[in-house]
Amino acid sequence: MKYQHFWPPNDIYFGVGVASVIDEMSLITNERNYLFVNLNQYSLHSTLVFFSRNKNINKIIIIISSSRLMPLALFWLDNIKNVIAVFDTSTPVSEMIKKISLYRNGDKITAGRRECNFKISNKDIMKMKYFLTESGMEELQDRFMNSPSTLYRWRKEIAHKFGVRDPRYLLLPE
Repeated sequence: MKYQHFWPPNDIYFGVGVASVIDEMSLITNERNYLFVNLNQYSLHSTLVFFSRNKNINKIIIIISSSRLMPLALFWLDNIKNVIAVFDTSTPVSEMIKKISLYRNGDKITAGRRECNFKISNKDIMKMKYFLTESGMEELQDRFMNSPSTLYRWRKEIAHKFGVRDPRYLLLPE
């Protein structure tokens, strides 16, 4: 599968902005093999699918995340080797370019709000996928073989890790 320089592929405005950042960074680093991922409430579903299916991408991945989804972006920073940087959407472009141009192999770059009290796990991401799709409790009970009270507790724990009352609130604008 051929990838462009941005994800999701239908976010044209993000792609145009990223193209100018890549042009500027290529003057400094002589590197153009970047993939910028826009992680927000609109791209959450497609980004979850993207990272679960495409773990072996031969590009340098940089995530630009909304503050609400920063725990998820930091999870991918820690667990996917090609993800080298996570930036908050409020991070100035000049700071992004500066930090990425100073990148050394093996380093991980973060900028913006990093205060995440909870770590996200693979199980949390799997559960979040099910809670974000409109699966009913009976369907989830059959899938996980657990009681409704356990499923409600899981949903509450996931929502708490992201600082919302319900996982579906992650899909609402901030």
